[in-house]
Amino acid sequence: MIVGGTNTAGTLAVFVALQLVCAPWLAYSLAFAVGLVYSACLTSRWVFRSPTRAIRIAILIAWYIGVYGVGESVIAVVRHGHHPSAVITALITVTVTAPLNFFGARSILPRPRALAAKEARPSGT
Repeated sequence: MIVGGTNTAGTLAVFVALQLVCAPWLAYSLAFAVGLVYSACLTSRWVFRSPTRAIRIAILIAWYIGVYGVGESVIAVVRHGHHPSAVITALITVTVTAPLNFFGARSILPRPRALAAKEARPSGT
């Protein structure tokens, strides 16, 4: 939760700030690259608590690149004929892409059996 939250908040802040000095598509590209590096380094170990093989990290990065394309499409649609603020553009984009990144990572990265079993048990047992 902490890694995902800090990644989302950090890349959102970078995205908003960069829109003040460059085009939204470029700001998103740069912010996404920062988030991609952050995620690749921390997600498997700290979020899903499992060491990950290089192939899984490569698949995760490929997934993130696909989500990047979705984000660029969202920006194009949001800004087509409109000029919403940097904050609105960023919030709409992150609202679409953050869940895709989370569920993609959860599907791609292995989870330890003990952790998965613990989460599957009803609370209080």
